[in-house]
Amino acid sequence: VDDGLDHAGIWRHRRRDGTIIDVEISSHVLDFDGRKAEMVLANDVTERKRADEALHTAAEFTKSLIGSMQDGFSVLDADGVQSDVNPAFCRMTGFSREALIGTQPPYPYWPPEQQERIQAALSETMKGKFADFELTFMRQNGERFPVIVSPSAVRNQDGSVRSYCATVKDITERKRAEEERTHLLRSLEESQVRLQTLVSNLPGMAYRCLNDPNWTMSYVSEGCEAVTSYRRDELENNRTIAYADLIHVDDRDWLWAKCQKSLDARIPCQNEYRILDRNGRERWVSERASGVYAEDGALLAIDGFIQDITVSRQAKIEREQLDRKMQETQKLESLGVLAGGIAHDFNNLLTAILGNASIAQIELPPGSSAQECLEQINEASLRAADLCKQMLAYSGRGRFVVQTLDLGELVAQTAQMLQISISKKAVLRYRLEKGLPPVEVDATQIRQVIMNLVINASEAIGDVSGVISIATGLTRIDRHYLQGTLMDPDLPEGDYVFLEVSDSGCGMSAETQARIFDPFFTTKFTGRGLGLAAVLGIVRGHKGAM
Repeated sequence: VDDGLDHAGIWRHRRRDGTIIDVEISSHVLDFDGRKAEMVLANDVTERKRADEALHTAAEFTKSLIGSMQDGFSVLDADGVQSDVNPAFCRMTGFSREALIGTQPPYPYWPPEQQERIQAALSETMKGKFADFELTFMRQNGERFPVIVSPSAVRNQDGSVRSYCATVKDITERKRAEEERTHLLRSLEESQVRLQTLVSNLPGMAYRCLNDPNWTMSYVSEGCEAVTSYRRDELENNRTIAYADLIHVDDRDWLWAKCQKSLDARIPCQNEYRILDRNGRERWVSERASGVYAEDGALLAIDGFIQDITVSRQAKIEREQLDRKMQETQKLESLGVLAGGIAHDFNNLLTAILGNASIAQIELPPGSSAQECLEQINEASLRAADLCKQMLAYSGRGRFVVQTLDLGELVAQTAQMLQISISKKAVLRYRLEKGLPPVEVDATQIRQVIMNLVINASEAIGDVSGVISIATGLTRIDRHYLQGTLMDPDLPEGDYVFLEVSDSGCGMSAETQARIFDPFFTTKFTGRGLGLAAVLGIVRGHKGAM
């Protein structure tokens, strides 16, 4: 009033109840009947001031929040002028805040080649379509980098747009990670294709199976059909048959036990065993398997590879048979040479002993006590001569008187002699084929073969009742059959007359069978052992085989 001016301001007033409120005061000087008067208006603005303070606090908080964001933040006014950016946006683009404020499209961070696309995205936003855009921005140094822009709008109370805001996220690392992941996936796919191709071309069957007695296979390769004759869809998960059912019944138990032992020890397991394919044919396979274990040591599955080795195993067996046959042939040849040499020299000595003993018998008087000793010398010498004949027969150097004969008739002629030479409890049975082609043999030597074989059979039967069968016939012999015989491996293929002697006796162990043709080897009492050795020599001398 004193200065005659209007005044306005916010004052703090105390209410009757003692509370403090904010009051907006406006005073006006009036002329009242020639006197100056002041009209004061008071308006309680406590709530408005509180709201303004809250708004200010919120604005400061928002500004602080935006300033601390890791992603960029950009503000455009309603006309598209850049009005603000946060520090992250500046770090992202390399431009300072001062360089960006007030700029209009195209902004400095728009790459020239991308301006049309970014302008189109901005236009969509200004039309009210607030969708995320994946764009390319440019740093101040010209480097391009990918971003995702998430736009929004700030509106006035009447709904009009006050400004546009956008969060900008640099996705360079994410893009790099996606590219690496894509490259890795592509590499994995290529590796899987290569692995599948490799496995498919392997001469065998790769598999993964569960650790159960059925060998339940969750995966088998295409090679399963070549090994088992079953398709993948038939073997996988036991849809048609379990792999365990293909394993030969005699091999299942030991194979399962051996595999379990290897799995428990966590070492690879390698085996060769037999399976029966879809057609019931027996095949030999080689398998190598290893366990797949969890971190705690639990067995998860078994991975392995199975290969058909039937051909190679058969070749190995044939090779072993041939090697064994060659060794036997060499042994027999060596023993034959030794026996022949000893027999010839020993026979010469016997000739001198017999000759001198005979002369001494002639010159001594009939009643001489030395006559009996000389007789015993003669008998022993004759037995020794028989032994020499057997040794010569074994060596294949015996004297042969060859005749053309029917082998069946020769056996029949020997029947009576055979009957009195065998055990009373043994029965002879004959299967002699008629009309056999004649063979050129020494009848005496062949009779000795028959006698030796039948006597050997009788001794095998022993004191129990049994049967000895003698058979003759004609058969065609091929190279495969000849490979399983004793004697000369170079005998020709063709038709052969055969003699077969079999008995129901005790048989032989493999160890005994390997030595039956060795001179002087016997399972009987000493002084025997040349019977089968002589048979071998006679057959060899006749260009035959056993």
